[in-house]
This record gives sequence, C-alpha cells and structure tokens, in this order.
Amino acid sequence: MSFFKTLSTTAIALLVVACSGNEETAVSNFPSDRVVRICAGINNSYTRGFYTTDNLQEFSISIVNTNNGNYNYDNIKVTGNNSTEWNTQTVMLWQNGKQKVDIIAYAPYQTGTAITGNTTLEAGVQATQTKDDNSSDFLLYVSKGFTPSSDLNADKELEIPLSHAFSKLTVRISLGNAYNVSSLTDTNPITGLTIKGTIITGVCNLTADKPQFIAKASESATNVMPYEIAYAKPSGILDNAVATYECILVPQRIYAYDLSVSFVVDGTTYHWKVPEEIDFEPGMNYDLSIKAGNNSITSGTMSAKPWKDPALGTDYHEIQTEYK
Repeated sequence: MSFFKTLSTTAIALLVVACSGNEETAVSNFPSDRVVRICAGINNSYTRGFYTTDNLQEFSISIVNTNNGNYNYDNIKVTGNNSTEWNTQTVMLWQNGKQKVDIIAYAPYQTGTAITGNTTLEAGVQATQTKDDNSSDFLLYVSKGFTPSSDLNADKELEIPLSHAFSKLTVRISLGNAYNVSSLTDTNPITGLTIKGTIITGVCNLTADKPQFIAKASESATNVMPYEIAYAKPSGILDNAVATYECILVPQRIYAYDLSVSFVVDGTTYHWKVPEEIDFEPGMNYDLSIKAGNNSITSGTMSAKPWKDPALGTDYHEIQTEYK
C-alpha cells in the first residue's frame, strides 16, 4: 500500500541519499526506498471498553538500531487504520535489509515517553473505568533482532500485532430470589461495586527476553470501579437476577484474602474476599462469579482463559476454582 501520499518522490529520494551509508541490493520483501511502512492489528481483540483492530487509530513505535544511531526512532506517533493507511509523524528508514533492530510498539500513545536508551516502560489502569473509555487497555508489541529482509511481510510492510498487556476481570453477580418479592430486581439494584487489593500502575522490563508488565512494587493498592456490561432480570419469582461487570487490571500476584469485592443491594453491603492466591497474567481473561443473598455471599468461582473475542472460537484450556 502507499504509505506516504503526501510525501513527494523527490523528498524520499533526498532522504535516501542523505542517509545512505549502506546501499541495499535487491532483497526479497525489502523496499527499494528503505521507507518503513506499517500495518497493525490486535491479537485476541475484544469489544466495549477495549481496543480492537477496528477502533485502533494511533499507537507508538520505536526502532532501536544499536549499530547506527542515525536509524534510531524513539516514541514515534503512528496514526491511521488498516482500512486506509498508517502514517508516522516522521519518515523512518531502514538502514538496510540485513541490519537487525529491536522494535517496540504500544498503545495508547504517551507524549514524552522515551523508549530508546531506557530499560523500562510504565503504564497503568484507571481507578474508575467505563465502557466507552479504552485508555486502561494497554497494548504492547516487542520484537528483538528483527531483520527487515526476512521479517517484513509480502507487501514489504512491518506488521505490528499488538497484544493486551494487562488482564481483564469479568465479575458476575447472581442475586438470591428473595429479592424478587418486589420490583427491586426489575432494574439492576447493585450499587458501588468495587474491586479492592490491586495495584493500578505497572512496569515493563524492556530488557527481558519476553517483556511483560508487572505491578509496580512501590505502589499501594487502589480500589477499582468496574462498569456494567449486562443485566438480566429474573424471569420468574424463583429465578435469579444476574449483573455482569468488567474491568482491566495490571498483571500481578495477589495473596489469599487480599483481593476482595464489595457492593450494596437494597441497603445491605456485601463483601467477599478471594480465599486463595491469584496470579493475574498478561492477556488473560478472569471470570469471577459470585452468589449473593440473605445478607451473605454463599459461593464464588474464579476461572481463567485467554483474552479473546468469543467469535474466534474457544480453543483454550480453562482453569476454574470454586470457593464456598
């Protein structure tokens, strides 16, 4: 695809001449003008308050060339989409087809975040999350030792398959049928749902073989307010109302009884602590289902599976633990 519609052929030629310390002979999938062209998408995309390939409109890219600093590009903003084209705020060139580079891309874009020369990247989630705000869904792609001549795609583009760097938590609350005696459950009666015990700031070690975010050790836990995605009122007097919520959490290990959920129904406050250690891992979707009624929570179930669009199938191994 044409990557720089507004850039004249003359301008590109001048850039190539100015930067050409190393002429590139004909190499498969390597562009003759050496311009870095991009296509991007999201692995295991989802909906609502999360990024998808369809709604991703900007991200950051850094290219680290340890052999020649003239071909280093630090926190360059990329805008556009796959339906049209992706444009960078500055023209980027490969040194040649064989020079290996490290590539780091992330979203949402952060102004003033330096990647080149730094060993860590910091990001976090919002304490109060909404279904229309995807700023808590941090995406990350890291490729080390990328060789343009062999690793660019057939269109001579740099593919950026961004992945969810954080964890997703879905909370399903089933209410006892005792609440059905009035019209209370005609609409969702749950208020003040809060996830307690998680750190909302994470740090990624970019020097690791597989860079991943973990909770920032110097931070204290902060309450997180999920948002409602669905409510099913009871179909009969013996049925149960079910409310479903979602939020994004920074990957971290939370010890037994440190992770808790609290909410209010008709003046009664419910509070439940997860009785076992939980490891929230990047790119995973955790499902916490609890049953509440008679002023107490009677049981809870936690399961985990890859964070992906259900339409893509269910080729995963689900891990489930039940607490009573």
